[in-house]
Amino acid sequence: MLTVMAASEIPDVLWTPDPHHAGPMTEFMAWVREHRGVDVPDYAALHSWSVEDLEGFWSAVAEFEGVRFHTQPSVALGGSEMPGAEWFPGATLNYAEHALTPGPGREDADIALVFAREDGLERTVTHAELRELVGRARAGLVGMGV
Repeated sequence: MLTVMAASEIPDVLWTPDPHHAGPMTEFMAWVREHRGVDVPDYAALHSWSVEDLEGFWSAVAEFEGVRFHTQPSVALGGSEMPGAEWFPGATLNYAEHALTPGPGREDADIALVFAREDGLERTVTHAELRELVGRARAGLVGMGV
């Protein structure tokens, strides 16, 4: 059964995106058009491409996001059987390198983590602090011969 709302019942629009600001998805769609020759003018087209061409889509995501493979994968998707899909087989990367390298959302002042313990202890750590703490831990381990 279809219910029709009276004009007085329709809520006000709370937020509308800025038409002059390209968000990450819009930037990705433009990048895909330029670098992969795939025209995905809207979300529906992007979604269709993402489910029809898993290899093309996920290899584009990895490249667009700047994933630093130390050993390149042979393909983006080695096997699509679920469960057990094999993503980027043969690839190696360093998670800490990605987590600690400055970038969007990981600039010095950005929050890296919020720590909360049951006894009430709470701490917010910025990316700059996290990099410093990791550097100290590394130096300590190297100093012990690890």
